[in-house]
Amino acid sequence: MQNLIPLDRWPSQKPLSGQITVTIGKFYRVTGESTQHRGVEPDVQLPSAIDMTEVGESALEAALPWDRIQPAPFAAWHNEHPVIALPSLVSEETTREQHDPDYRYLVDDVAALNKVRAEKTLSLNRRCGRAAHPARQRAAGARQSAPARRGAARGEDGGGTG
Repeated sequence: MQNLIPLDRWPSQKPLSGQITVTIGKFYRVTGESTQHRGVEPDVQLPSAIDMTEVGESALEAALPWDRIQPAPFAAWHNEHPVIALPSLVSEETTREQHDPDYRYLVDDVAALNKVRAEKTLSLNRRCGRAAHPARQRAAGARQSAPARRGAARGEDGGGTG
């Protein structure tokens, strides 16, 4: 748990802008596990262009470590007639991943981005013309809307009617 403290609350000779983030406590789940470094792990992992190892709390130099305390007493809820069972949800997500063209585009785009992130060298040609890199061209194409991509796939020019 964190508090954000504005820097302008202290008098100074020149105005200060910004804020300080102060950790005032640690959050624990009912199981006793902290959320530091791991967050709440999902049952179904979806593709994401955000690399949490680079931007998440665990990427910070002084991040609090993951730990566990004594769990709170609780009774797990077992619904005999769940609306959606986890195996069914995983199966539906796998089917969508394989057949939905927009989802495939997202997965391919994330894979291309991860490939660029994994590169440890940079050629002079690429340094001078970054937009020419295939993964960057894909990233630029990702900003195009899904309906426009579908129209382009069908051979439509997107010029409207008239």
